[in-house]
Amino acid sequence: MFTNPDNLFLLMLAFFLCHELDAIRHHEWRLFAFINRLDDETGYAMFAMLHIPLFAIFLWFVANPARWFFVAADSFAFIHLGLHWWFRSDSRYEFQGFVSSFFIVGTAVLGAAHLILLFTTI
Repeated sequence: MFTNPDNLFLLMLAFFLCHELDAIRHHEWRLFAFINRLDDETGYAMFAMLHIPLFAIFLWFVANPARWFFVAADSFAFIHLGLHWWFRSDSRYEFQGFVSSFFIVGTAVLGAAHLILLFTTI
């Protein structure tokens, strides 16, 4: 089922979207420059609304595939894991426990696997 690169990308995207839901629960906007200066209600609203164009872009490229976008998204999935590792000791970082790690690491692993599959099925 997941040997098709498109299916693997969709699974990676599902993990990322679950992480973004988890990010709202864990106040991820507190880690972002500029947004972290806002009160929590405004920061939450801005963080959540900025995801509308982000998700729209992902959905558009799922419907209109472009290889460069898949490479960029897969690469970001791995970089994203590094950013979480970097911020893990920040007092504002709230991602703890299995579920948060499952979404973050799962996104990175699936992105890496998709990237490998993308370049081996040319």
